[in-house]
Amino acid sequence: MTDVSRFAFHVSRAKGHVFALALFTLLALAMTYPQAYVMSSALRASGKAAHEDALLNTWILAWDVHALFHHPARLFDANIYHPRQNTLAYSHHLLGVLPIAGPVILLTGNPVLAHNVAVMLSFVLAGWGSYLLVSHLVAVWDDGVRNAECGVRNGPIQNPKSKIQNHGPSLISHPSSLWWVAVLAGVLYAFCPFRLSHYQHVQFLVGTQWLPFALLFLEKWLKDRRWRDFALAILFSFLMAMCSLYLALLGGFFVSFFFLVRLLIAPRPPRSEIWHLKSEIVSLLAWLAFCLLVAAFLVPFHLPYLRFQRELGFAREPRDIVEGSADLRDYIAVSETNKLYGAILPHPSSSECELFPGLVAVACAAFAVWRLRRSRLVVVYGLCALAALALSMGPTLKLWGHETLPGPYRLLGLFLPGYSGVRIPARFGIFFQLMLSVLAGLGLAEWMRGRSKTELQSWPTLQFHWMSRLARGCLVAVSAVTLAVLEYLAVPVPLAHVPVGKDMPEAYRWLARQPGDLALVEIPYGVTRLDAFYMYASTAHWKRLVNGASGYDPPERAALRLLMYEFPSKDSLEALRSLGVDYVVFHPDLAGREPGRLPDGLEVAETFGQDVVVKVMRGGAGVQPPSSSAWASPAGSTASASHAPERAHLALDGNLQTCWSTGVSQSAGMWFCLDLGAPRTLAGLRFSLGIRAGDFPKEYRLEGSLDGQRWQTLAEGRPWLQVLQSCFVTPMNPSFEIPFPVTQVRYLRITQTAKRFDYCWSIAEVGLLER
Repeated sequence: MTDVSRFAFHVSRAKGHVFALALFTLLALAMTYPQAYVMSSALRASGKAAHEDALLNTWILAWDVHALFHHPARLFDANIYHPRQNTLAYSHHLLGVLPIAGPVILLTGNPVLAHNVAVMLSFVLAGWGSYLLVSHLVAVWDDGVRNAECGVRNGPIQNPKSKIQNHGPSLISHPSSLWWVAVLAGVLYAFCPFRLSHYQHVQFLVGTQWLPFALLFLEKWLKDRRWRDFALAILFSFLMAMCSLYLALLGGFFVSFFFLVRLLIAPRPPRSEIWHLKSEIVSLLAWLAFCLLVAAFLVPFHLPYLRFQRELGFAREPRDIVEGSADLRDYIAVSETNKLYGAILPHPSSSECELFPGLVAVACAAFAVWRLRRSRLVVVYGLCALAALALSMGPTLKLWGHETLPGPYRLLGLFLPGYSGVRIPARFGIFFQLMLSVLAGLGLAEWMRGRSKTELQSWPTLQFHWMSRLARGCLVAVSAVTLAVLEYLAVPVPLAHVPVGKDMPEAYRWLARQPGDLALVEIPYGVTRLDAFYMYASTAHWKRLVNGASGYDPPERAALRLLMYEFPSKDSLEALRSLGVDYVVFHPDLAGREPGRLPDGLEVAETFGQDVVVKVMRGGAGVQPPSSSAWASPAGSTASASHAPERAHLALDGNLQTCWSTGVSQSAGMWFCLDLGAPRTLAGLRFSLGIRAGDFPKEYRLEGSLDGQRWQTLAEGRPWLQVLQSCFVTPMNPSFEIPFPVTQVRYLRITQTAKRFDYCWSIAEVGLLER
């Protein structure tokens, strides 16, 4: 190829890349309709209101920019869940989204617009990145890798048994054919149902947009061994991991796994054995350096999450991880909004499991595996696809609702830190989708290469044999792209309006004008969709907020919800004072009641329409430490219960990690009984909750007996305020105490007297106050 022709080829290819970027932009606008018309004032909806995850992520983006410009050292001390610190670590920090969203917030002051720009751009860049990856693979593959993979050094392949044949002059080297092959891969990845179902998760969309770029530059490094490409692969892997803790764990593992498999199964250049050995050593060292460098860059940004785990001890229940895993059935499931299959195929159990890859993707990928099964490139992407599929099914493989064999994900949880806390292993499905998209591109390329004029003329139903071979190939590719778009179409995207700027309710603008670092709580409290809006609304004033709706709830949430439900009661006032709250923003229309007469210590500061801002007068002694009494273990005692009696002994085993639990929501009449074995003189009981801070009895009656027949009421009450204060003193083991007059008893029975409470009732340990 002469310099002129080489230059013309590169110009043509560059034009193709620009046209592809424009096409993916148009497709993003169409597939997210009508988002483009309301970019600055609407977010993904859940019902009639904005989705709480979209509100959460919009708040996080705004907080990141606010904190980095005002107090960067306190980035993780976000303004929610007051008075707790390190509260940004309750969810993803989204710092990887800031390169896109940050400038928009700085220029416009509109976090909703920034969020939507990042979402829209994620579809464009995800498609373009996949397009570039497959363009590179097909071009390199066509330029001789196919021969190298079959052991041929020079000239065409002569082995008639090989399934990978050299068909002479390359069809795929023509920019028009290559363009449509790569565009198909981009569409299959960027607009697949799994990504569309995560529309409210900007961190997932933006993070996965960088994945094809990371693989692209790894492929380029493997081809040319330019360290610039290696550095770019690290950069894009880092950006992906910085978007989400999930992607730091799942994506970090998968990219490292892909890199290792690609090194082990890469085509071997025709060089000496010594050169082979040196090359493989360099490659393995490069893989190790890649893993270590990405991890080293990520560690400083994830230390707050380790602190969060150490201080509060939050952990996922094994059952939560199983429920967040994919079922094989989910790979043929689509949401009801899918225009083509919504009324035909089953629906997923949740939006996290909408993993249908599309028939076009499966057909083209299957063709690639069939025709190119000896290709090392296809083997690599096929193995990685199977690995991602298996990992997405979590610790136990599920087939149509039936749990079967242990899955490979269990090994990650056993041997690698962090994976036991991943609630949704199903998100490994996005890596399966990318591998399948690449295979589909290779399959379409091979089909276009292998269709001779004679073969096409033998099909009586296809009357276009008069067309050029290139035109026939392009027509097939365009049809595949069109079918893929139709398979994934799910418009209109449900959107909900959110107030921005001057449209914010006046109460929030009034708070912004108040001097000082104030703390407030909004009522109703503890309703996730409302708390998410309160968080978003706090971007108008940045005062400290007791409310919050994040990836984890603080241990005091259940107790505080009950106390705020009774605002302005005496106990609620004491709770507000103990938390250092300055204002209460009461919403009668949302609470379904008026605040009523305010007691001493509360006064109306302002009224804005229906919203009432109440000032809390300082007083009280703050959070009270637990009593210093010496609590004895109920050694020699036995326990029984109305629910799950076989587990009642776990409340007496001395292990805070185990507990007795009803397993169902609380209702009146539930009881737990303690047999001390012999009469003992007591003055109180203490119930430890362990990590189940919300599982205290809503209301109780404690009774004692010497014979188990005649019962005497020792105490009645509700432990809300005690549990609330204990959550700040011993957050990993809140407790409440029930004092009563000194009494000699053998049997103690505590009964739940409230009609209904959403939480289970659990007891980690019981302590006795002896006299």
